[in-house]
Amino acid sequence: MKQQEKTRKTAPTLLKKHLPMLLPYAGLGLVIVVFAILSDGVLLSQRNLTMVFNQLFPTLLCCIGATFYWAHGSIDLSIGSVIGVAGIVIGTLVNGGHIVWGLLGGIVVALVFALVNGLLVTVFHIPSFLSTLCVMFIANGIHAYFTLKQVIYISLDLTALDQVGLKLIVAAVLIIVCYVLFEFSTIGKNNVAIGGNIRAAHFSGIKVTRERIIAFLIGGVCVGIAAFFMVVRMKSVTSTFGSGMQFNVMTSMVLGGTVIGGGKNAKIANGVIGAITYTLLTNGLQLAGMPTEYVYLLKGIVFIGVVALTFKRKPDGLLPV
Repeated sequence: MKQQEKTRKTAPTLLKKHLPMLLPYAGLGLVIVVFAILSDGVLLSQRNLTMVFNQLFPTLLCCIGATFYWAHGSIDLSIGSVIGVAGIVIGTLVNGGHIVWGLLGGIVVALVFALVNGLLVTVFHIPSFLSTLCVMFIANGIHAYFTLKQVIYISLDLTALDQVGLKLIVAAVLIIVCYVLFEFSTIGKNNVAIGGNIRAAHFSGIKVTRERIIAFLIGGVCVGIAAFFMVVRMKSVTSTFGSGMQFNVMTSMVLGGTVIGGGKNAKIANGVIGAITYTLLTNGLQLAGMPTEYVYLLKGIVFIGVVALTFKRKPDGLLPV
């Protein structure tokens, strides 16, 4: 009897403990089932899944990198604009016949902006919501200056780089590397600790400023790689190149179960699941015949709902640090 009573008490506790981890997977399953039915199976066709993966790929890469600074409680609103500036550098170098330098150039640009974001947050103590918003406006200005009057078209044939197989390899390598860094190195553990309690992390000897800047830099590397493959696929850099990516990433992160405010809920898997769910949701709504304006409306409602349920409120304010 005592054992049965203990089991009855333990079951709800275990469910409550693991529910936040299970919900993103349940959400992904629900999206797949609902839109597979509504689209008469088109959602899961090979042609559509290939298109979905190509749409998913840049968001996925950005989410993997974003996990590191989300873990300590920061967000980045400049991702889309930084991709736009990186795209200009990548396009220019690639048109000069320097494909590898194009990739490296895009990563360097993203790293520079990531460093600026990190310094504004850690040294100048400006909340990431505000600092990355300012950086977004700066990057938008640079991007617009070079692309409003003239589109940068890619003159080289980069078809060989726009293959699902290659992207799968890149995604797998990045996931594995970032997973190891996040779960088994001090980088991930320290950023999670900072997100849990920044004061306690500081008093325990963690170099808070350094760890948070490193997190932004890792995110910058992923953004640079994403920008390169976006240039490869789109074969041009326009004034709207990269536009809105930051909102795709934010929505994906919260759908994946990563809490705004940081802490132990941050996982690489959350970013991956969230990016897949978000892309399938967008694709499914389009297959169901929903007008574009309603797609944005529904995604906004979903985002608000998930944030309201998962937002980690801090006693000293609501903005992410």
